[in-house]
Amino acid sequence: VVLVIDEFESVPDAVLSDLLHTLRKIYHRREYYALHALLLVGVSTLAELIVSSASPFNIVDQLHIPYFTFAEVQALIEQHVSETGQRFDAAVVKAIYTNTHGQPGLVNGLCQYLVDVVVTDRRQPVTMDAFYVTLKHFLTERFDKNILNIVQKARVKEDFMLHLLFDDTPISFTVNDPDIAWLFANGVVDNVDGYVQIPVPLYSKALINAFRPLTNGETQEYVVSVHDTFADYVT
Repeated sequence: VVLVIDEFESVPDAVLSDLLHTLRKIYHRREYYALHALLLVGVSTLAELIVSSASPFNIVDQLHIPYFTFAEVQALIEQHVSETGQRFDAAVVKAIYTNTHGQPGLVNGLCQYLVDVVVTDRRQPVTMDAFYVTLKHFLTERFDKNILNIVQKARVKEDFMLHLLFDDTPISFTVNDPDIAWLFANGVVDNVDGYVQIPVPLYSKALINAFRPLTNGETQEYVVSVHDTFADYVT
């Protein structure tokens, strides 16, 4: 048996240590339980569990599942083209990757909305006009679980996020900072050339809209549209 436990960080702290020790005991008696391997799936690292919960697992392999590459996004969309004959303009494929940074949930969500809602006639190509409609929907109307999760996680560290989004002072990346470590573990920020950045542009746009000032006279400075490239905000 290979045991896979998803959303493992949801295990209550009060029972986490006992659970880990129980799993280890089962593994050591695997001639009775037939446990071949254990996979814990979540945003927390095993190192965190070992420190915080006296984990009995002193040797572990930690696997990171990467986002899609541009070539993989192309291959995914090409499957749709082959099966239906509906063509995607090359600019749309590039825009999907650019805005999602290859985040699988966002890639599939954008593609599904494009062909199931915006351009349902398979004889018609998927153009940039359709993409802008889709992107606006994701930014202003859709309850997308990926975006909602990122915004929810970011609100936990609101002071840090306000500084990151609206202050032009760069922040050096280090997991020794608890705010950075927490946001990094939950997929909000990443290490980009040694500095804290939000690597997914669609998340950046959603976060700016979610955190933009409403009453201090700067409202108009941070109204994000689907055509924004963020060059103005950076400079």
